[in-house]
Amino acid sequence: MMTNNTHPKILIITAAKDEAEFIEKTIRSLENQTCRPARWVIVNDGSSDATAELADAAAQKHDWISVIHRPAGTVRRVGPGMVEAFYAGLDSQNLNDFDFVTKMDADIELQPQYLDFFERPKWCQQPLPGPFFVCRGCRS
Repeated sequence: MMTNNTHPKILIITAAKDEAEFIEKTIRSLENQTCRPARWVIVNDGSSDATAELADAAAQKHDWISVIHRPAGTVRRVGPGMVEAFYAGLDSQNLNDFDFVTKMDADIELQPQYLDFFERPKWCQQPLPGPFFVCRGCRS
């Protein structure tokens, strides 16, 4: 799982519907991370604006970004609809390939070192027990 001793493999899933106004800033903020995710899955949830095109352009530029397109005309139900889109992204990946899985909205800008939170402390020698766990307080 871990590619080296300090950089874990992070999977980010973003459900996006009609987020063209914001998603470019979100894409730029992930491009600028000092610790990039191993994979970012953007689930275009049937957008009627340019969300799909912007996400596709980012995926063409970066091999760590992929896009799933759900059918246009899908009615977005607050809560269940977002969960369905998230699961579409989750189902497209092998979770054993990642140390962390997280959901991120399409209208968020992260500071460049935000994902560094997931880095393992250099003094931590214990292996991570599997996806979703944070190594805290371990000592060699």
